[in-house]
Amino acid sequence: MENVNQMNQVAAEANLNNDNNITQVKQVAAEADLPVNKAAEAKACLMPKGYENWKLFPCSFDKRPQFPGWKDLATSDAGQLRIWSNEFSGCMWGALTGEANGFFVVDLDCGHAEGVDGMKSFKKYCDEHGYEIPETLVAQTAGGGLHFYFKMPEGRDIRNAAGILPGVDVRGNGGFIIVPPSVNQDTGKSYKWFNPSQPIMDAPDWLLDLVTKKKKEKPDPPEAPAEISEPIEGGGTAYGNTALAKEVEEMRKAVEGTRNDTLNRVAFNLYGLVKGGELEKDVVDQELEAAALETGLSKDEILRTMDSAWNGAKARTAPDRVKILGEEDAYPIPLRRPPQQQQPYPTNAFFDFADTVADVAQYTNTPQSMVGSGMLAALSFMSMPLANVKTPKFGGTPLSLFMLPVGETGDGKTTVENILFKRISEREKDLMLGYESQCEDFEAEEEIFNTRKKCLKDQLRSGGIDEGLYRTELGKLTKPKKPAEPHLLTSDVNVEGLYKYLLHGLPYIGLITDEGGRLFGGTAFSKENELKTISNLSSLWSGRSLDKMRQGEGASKIYDRRVCASIMLQPNLAKKLLSNELFTEQGFLCRFLISWPLPRKRTANQVEIESLPSVQLFYNACEQLLNLPFRWNEKSGGLAFDELTLCPEAMDSYQDYFEEIEKNRQPNEKYEQVNGHAKRAAEQALRIGGCLSMVRNPTLRVIDKETMEAGIMLADWYLNEILRITLDSLASPEILQAEQLLQWFKEKSITVTSERQVLQFGPNALRESSKVKAVFKTLIDHQWLVPISGEVDVWMGDGKQSRSRKAFMVQDEKAA
Repeated sequence: MENVNQMNQVAAEANLNNDNNITQVKQVAAEADLPVNKAAEAKACLMPKGYENWKLFPCSFDKRPQFPGWKDLATSDAGQLRIWSNEFSGCMWGALTGEANGFFVVDLDCGHAEGVDGMKSFKKYCDEHGYEIPETLVAQTAGGGLHFYFKMPEGRDIRNAAGILPGVDVRGNGGFIIVPPSVNQDTGKSYKWFNPSQPIMDAPDWLLDLVTKKKKEKPDPPEAPAEISEPIEGGGTAYGNTALAKEVEEMRKAVEGTRNDTLNRVAFNLYGLVKGGELEKDVVDQELEAAALETGLSKDEILRTMDSAWNGAKARTAPDRVKILGEEDAYPIPLRRPPQQQQPYPTNAFFDFADTVADVAQYTNTPQSMVGSGMLAALSFMSMPLANVKTPKFGGTPLSLFMLPVGETGDGKTTVENILFKRISEREKDLMLGYESQCEDFEAEEEIFNTRKKCLKDQLRSGGIDEGLYRTELGKLTKPKKPAEPHLLTSDVNVEGLYKYLLHGLPYIGLITDEGGRLFGGTAFSKENELKTISNLSSLWSGRSLDKMRQGEGASKIYDRRVCASIMLQPNLAKKLLSNELFTEQGFLCRFLISWPLPRKRTANQVEIESLPSVQLFYNACEQLLNLPFRWNEKSGGLAFDELTLCPEAMDSYQDYFEEIEKNRQPNEKYEQVNGHAKRAAEQALRIGGCLSMVRNPTLRVIDKETMEAGIMLADWYLNEILRITLDSLASPEILQAEQLLQWFKEKSITVTSERQVLQFGPNALRESSKVKAVFKTLIDHQWLVPISGEVDVWMGDGKQSRSRKAFMVQDEKAA
């Protein structure tokens, strides 16, 4: 590719080829079960062969991610991409850069900025150094720019960097790029591949040196828009640049008799930061020399002093932040106290299955609380279609449990789920095989029914029978009922699909997933659907009916359905959900039994866990429960429940616990901060006690005192666990807002901020001056924001900068 004209010619040819490649479009559509146009969006159709599995996420037309947490939620799963494609119709698609997808991108701005042509400056650099423009996969952006894709090299931490050459940026670890065939609906222009058959190549060494030249722990530039950002003045970190400004100002103020000593000291300090990667040496040399000249020192004298300081700084083992900004300014204070240890999990509450919980936890090296939560979810699924708990106050408390365990990736969530739900999964497979046979029988019976009905009509028309006999004989015919699809478990659902299944399928289901991000990142919890979703799930937890009224479908209402849930979350998503005001205000999270153990070190284990005696004992109990048939309620079309009652002693224990909780959830009492959870704790104890009673003796319909107290023990543990989580992880509204703003700084790669910036572009919850001032005070008090003296440039959206006299440096997390 010798010049820009040749590039444009190739682009035109590639676009023509892509538009006519109907076969490939249809193939992708068939694989993803989508219309052709949706397949092109959801699978980033026409992606070069071999790279169809990139992790993607939807972006708006200004190249911003459609939701927070996009780095964690990006996926190559066709089903999830299909959901996003329908939810964010016509969106553009972002692909993670760096190690996440195995490539980095050299981004050439060809005329987007006035007077800048990245292709020309890139070619000029190559020509001046005797290099050829590397051959690799290339795309043209909707704005006419160019994206060169290169394999992510081992041993190199290539990050986002702006201005490595005029009009040339790099997108690496922590960044993303918009990929073809994304279309900017505002302009109608699309991203196109130049050479879709060209594989992504290794970058030559000279290019790797160029893209990593200014790395040195330099923070990513603001992502607004995602692929265009301004270089950080000075080429260093925000901390380094602030320290540089402070030391240079001190040099300028030096008076005769102190000038050499001051220059030696500040140069020594700043060169230490150069060695630590927080400043560029040539920038320090230039700024210090200029400041020293202003004091009257000669150039020769300045250079000798600076050389001496540089030689001394090179012998240092690490840069010393404290010497420059002082102890109080050097490191931010964590916004929350360190998490407290989780209380021991009451495994003995599971009676005969206490060893099951302990063994599975030991041999998977998983916290006992995570195993216990999984066992409760399995017991709830098997018990909830069979019975309700009846007390004088509650006519029928469901045995549905909603579990929300939190754990890091690799904490064993998937393994635990597979072990504890094995018998349920096997039963589902057996039912599906039987369902196929039932459908064949149904079709045969339906054909016989229709034939007999037609025969009666023909006799009526021919006069062979009169109207009365016709009605009599027709009444003797029984219309066959289509068998219900026996789906027992699902990992993803929306309200419409759940309603339809509970109406036409089995009257109960388990919402079980070890990837809660897929559920909460899908259509069910999109902004327009989340209130409807949590309202319906809350109704199902409470045992209430569901209703629906739609134009063209009419109105319908379903009763006596049951849903249990076990939604495993990663910590980052858990923090967002637990801080979600809507979830809290609607009482949705208060219905969950939540546990959040501290991470544990994983170890390899060769034990066949499923063959352990304790696990086999649990499997035998599961089979007994699963073999109990549920009863249909002919009137409602739902479940007909047995009644579980409490023996007098069990009722006394329950009543004592109920009164204790009521006392302790009042203002200024122990559970005031988790009042919503405390309000439901006694009912949770009833549900857990009912599930334990069913598995201990599937035919007994009385909960004894021992079992009720075990239910209380577990419910109380989960109540104190959410209290611990709240105190350790949720904190006050002020802290939550401060964390929200820090997260926004991180997502936008903002290292210098101001109140005006946040008011105009910050999170919606902070678009009020009083809130911004309060949050800034919190962050300043904790030293996450450090005032900057003098005027500095602050990002103000769309690549714009504004000079500010009241700006702050955003401290990096590593310092904390």
